[in-house]
Amino acid sequence: MDKLTARIEAALKHHKKMVIAKVRSKSNPTVKHSIRLAADHSVYCTCQGWQYSKEKPKTCRHMERWKAAMRPQEL
Repeated sequence: MDKLTARIEAALKHHKKMVIAKVRSKSNPTVKHSIRLAADHSVYCTCQGWQYSKEKPKTCRHMERWKAAMRPQEL
């Protein structure tokens, strides 16, 4: 089981709207956005970019950076 799947399964067992990760804002380094797991099992970011995203499924820079960090690295 990969890290991402394990963290999501743990979140589902313990808490709804659990913070899975915090990602620092590129435009304002003092701000951290939360990647959260919602009760409907969807993953979302607390930033305005995700809120106003027209993509399906919604995404933002923070989620893309988080996903990239969670991917296994090739050796």
